Amino acid sequence: MIKSKTDIADGLLAKESGWDIGSFKLADFSNVANAAATFRIPVHVFPVTTGSHLLKSPENYPTEEGRVLTAITNQRQISTGNAAFAQLCEVFLVHETLGGGVFSLGAGTVQVKVISSFGVNVGTPVNLTGAFTGGTNGIDPITITAPADRQVSIEGNALATVAALFNGDVVYVEFVAAATVVGNIVAVGLGVK
Repeated sequence: MIKSKTDIADGLLAKESGWDIGSFKLADFSNVANAAATFRIPVHVFPVTTGSHLLKSPENYPTEEGRVLTAITNQRQISTGNAAFAQLCEVFLVHETLGGGVFSLGAGTVQVKVISSFGVNVGTPVNLTGAFTGGTNGIDPITITAPADRQVSIEGNALATVAALFNGDVVYVEFVAAATVVGNIVAVGLGVK
């Protein structure tokens, strides 16, 4: 979540403005009935071009302004975005029982990954987090571990805990189940700004 002012809040002090949830997506694995199986849910798709021009939108995507890759970079494909389009800022695992406890994933893991594609050229998945087995809380943060070409620079410092996302990216969550989840809640939330 980010603290930002809306048009109506202009002129207000920071404490008077509200929180903006930005784009928060949820990959829900609560209906997983198979143990020892792998499940993948796409949560964000950033196309290379947009159809918004049909609606007379004056905004261009970075790729439409010529900012594209000319060589494959860590599985990011040629002609996909060369300028970050969004940032993955936070990832959380929700793992709770309906009886009021923390659901254990056991040997199961969740992991956020990204695939870059343009046309028929599709890269192999790149990890944006490590494989996470869950913590002791009902909602646990998952550390983002962005590769060097996806790290966001803030005041000259590269942050591996924020991942740059580009036009052509498909972000998904992979869940390797070790137990049946049905009757409990297992979901991964992703905050993108």
